[in-house]
Formats: sequence, structure tokens, C-alpha cells
Amino acid sequence: MALILLPLCGRINGMLKGNYDHIAAIYESLFPLSSQALDCAAAYVKTAEKRVLDVGCGTGELAFALRQRGFDVVGIDSDPSMIKRAKERSGGLCGIDFTLLAMEKLKGCFVGSSFSLITCIGNTIAHLRDKNGLLEFSHVAFDLLVPSGSLLLQVLNYDMILRRRPVQLPPIVKSNLRFLRLYDYSRLPLTILFTTRLEDSNGKLLDERRLELSPFTRDDICLVLEKSGFEDITCFGGFDRSEPDEEKLPLVISARKPGDVMQQY
Repeated sequence: MALILLPLCGRINGMLKGNYDHIAAIYESLFPLSSQALDCAAAYVKTAEKRVLDVGCGTGELAFALRQRGFDVVGIDSDPSMIKRAKERSGGLCGIDFTLLAMEKLKGCFVGSSFSLITCIGNTIAHLRDKNGLLEFSHVAFDLLVPSGSLLLQVLNYDMILRRRPVQLPPIVKSNLRFLRLYDYSRLPLTILFTTRLEDSNGKLLDERRLELSPFTRDDICLVLEKSGFEDITCFGGFDRSEPDEEKLPLVISARKPGDVMQQY
């Protein structure tokens, strides 16, 4: 396509077909928000402030659900189709705002100590360019949180992926659509080439795109969070907050900004 869009804050590899309109229109169906994800996120808002920043918000599923629980929410995403869809769904609802903004551009866009919770789910942080980009995001998130505020990340378990190297993640099938996710490891150790394909029931290609993912391991993420000043860094095997499973894809990481410290970097 002529206009280059940045899907979920990713960086484009240059091999791209279609546009994100197909996926934005059905995003909630492809990736429905689980009650466990909502309960988990809401449980981390333990400060007097009830303001949440949802990074890589997509079409706003988590943001809308948190708003229904009484939180003020700002959702950001770097894909125009996603933000357009989210704004259409919001219908001018008070207490929720969607902004076209890549996570790499967060610095300086909000006043420091503005949010009680920052969420970044859906493997969004893997779209950062490298470990330096991850560190920068961690620093900015730390600065944006109020004292005792929390950061909640959901990523894929790249320790398992790098060890087993599956060429395809389980396909997502919804009614007459199939969403495929393919991995090419030829660019390791730096990145994985990630291809997504959206097909109809007859196998007709509706959308295809390729981009590079940074396969951050659990240690990569935890060390960066610690360097930024976060405490209580905890890893889970999912939003149910179970023990991490080395052989399963889900990985959820939470971290807390100390109560009496503004910055540690």
C-alpha cells in the first residue's frame, strides 16, 4: 500500500500488502478481552488516582472495560485504523480518550506522574526496535506513573519460542476468517521476521504484512525494569497470575514504582 502504517507500534519491514482496515473492523472478534485480563489490570490500581494509560490499545477493548469500572483511561496506538475504530466506538464517552501515538514517542507527551497504571498487552513491547528501545520505554513508563503506580505487561514467552522455534503460532479462527502468524528466524539474534495473514473461509488473502519483532526474554524485560527503578517485579503464566510455565506462550509481568521515589535513572 502507499501509506505506511505502523501496526501496534511496530516498525515496518517494507514488505506490506493491504491496509489495517480489515483487521481494525474485526479486531475485537480476533482478540477478545478476557475477564481475567480485565480483573488483573483493575487489581493493580491501588492508588487514589484512577487514571490508566493503555499502550498499544488497538480498538480499545481494555480501555472501554476499565472505563466501565470507573477509571479514566487514555489509549494510544500508532495505527490510524485502530484509533479511528476506537474513537467511533467511544461515541464521545467521557473519561476515555484515544490518541494516535507510537509508544516510542511517549516521552514528553504527558505530564510526569500522571497515571496510576500503565498497561501494555498483546505482545506490543516486542515491536520496540531493540533493548535500548525497551529501556527507554521502561524509563518513560516509570516517570509517567504516580508513586506506587504499576506497570502491567503481557508478552509472548520468547524464552520458549527461541528454544523451540515454531514456524507458526496457533491460527486464530473466527466464523469465516482465519488469522495466521508466521515466524522466520533468519534474522536472529536481533529480530524475528513476523508475517501475519488474514484469509477468508475460501483462503482468499484479505491482508498480509511483515514486520520485525524483538524477542525480549523474561530476563531482558526484568533487568530493564529493575534498571529503571521498578520494584516488586513479578512474572506470571497469564492474567490468572499463575506460576510462569516455560513451555507455554503467555507471559505477564508486573512492576511497581516505589512510593516515595520519582525517578531512579
